[in-house]
Amino acid sequence: MEGTEETTIKWRTASDPKKAGWLFSQDLLYSDRESNSLFLSMDIRKDKEEQDQTLVKFYKRDNVRWTSPLLCKLQGDVATGSGVDRHMMSTVIFKLMSGFHINLG
Repeated sequence: MEGTEETTIKWRTASDPKKAGWLFSQDLLYSDRESNSLFLSMDIRKDKEEQDQTLVKFYKRDNVRWTSPLLCKLQGDVATGSGVDRHMMSTVIFKLMSGFHINLG
């Protein structure tokens, strides 16, 4: 399903909330798939605080289209491909739930 004006109209006018939610998520997923990818590179040889600062800097960038495709690279590791992207997303979710190692003082 392509993210188009037609699908945007469909989710806004759908009478069933579940269908509207599904159409909305599809519209978000596909709306920016042709735009430039977001690129996140983290050096796993650095300490935890520096790794966490990399994640925060990535998040705090201006004018980011968060629905764009994401490409991740782990410096210091030979792993490539979608497994690295999944690992980084899991890491970010874990950090959001457990906290970051950043000294603010």
